[in-house]
Amino acid sequence: MSTAVHSKPRRINDRYILQSNPRQGGMATVFRAVDIEREGRVVAVKLFDQPRIEQVVLDEVYRRETEALRELQHPNVAELLDEGTDPATGQYFIVLEWIDYDLTSFGKLHTFADWDDFASNVGMPILEAVALAHARRV
Repeated sequence: MSTAVHSKPRRINDRYILQSNPRQGGMATVFRAVDIEREGRVVAVKLFDQPRIEQVVLDEVYRRETEALRELQHPNVAELLDEGTDPATGQYFIVLEWIDYDLTSFGKLHTFADWDDFASNVGMPILEAVALAHARRV
């Protein structure tokens, strides 16, 4: 009889249950996760976890990113929901609202009547977010 081994789901800050298939970046890994304190809300948890990078660099990257996200409260920018250091691992984490698709996927899912339709539904919202970032010197 075969016995399956089930590992306990990984939690961050004893609140966010990480799901499989993360997206790996240069200095962090982004997981789709469930927030157990907010009725199972799906969120994105970004873990700064690159052991090859000096701690002082990770400290600065984390500081700058959280500072920038606090300044960029806009409907066209993913909302910062939480941030901190996971007590169990000591890793920095950032929690953002989960966006189901990236810009490439969005383009494949939607058809646009013409350039003006694309510009008003995609281009202008992006430019509004960039303008806010510029105005806030982010």
